[in-house]
Amino acid sequence: MSAVLHDAMIRIQISYIETPNLILTAPQVRRLCDLPEDVCDVALDGLVRTGFLRRSDGGMFRRGGFGLPSGSGNDLDRTDGGRAIAC
Repeated sequence: MSAVLHDAMIRIQISYIETPNLILTAPQVRRLCDLPEDVCDVALDGLVRTGFLRRSDGGMFRRGGFGLPSGSGNDLDRTDGGRAIAC
């Protein structure tokens, strides 16, 4: 992995850690993190593969691993923001 890609992945991770429930499209991530399109796309794909992010069918990216239902990611498109309530 190149240093540029590693730095992009870290920058994206920090954005999602600092802002709980953040849900963004790829272009929004690019603008927020000030990344070139090609680098951002590869970084997002890598973060989805590792499970740090989840991608909805609609192309929205959300932090993964918070007890949300597993599956295709359609839960990210819900109007309630896809929040899960634990009892």
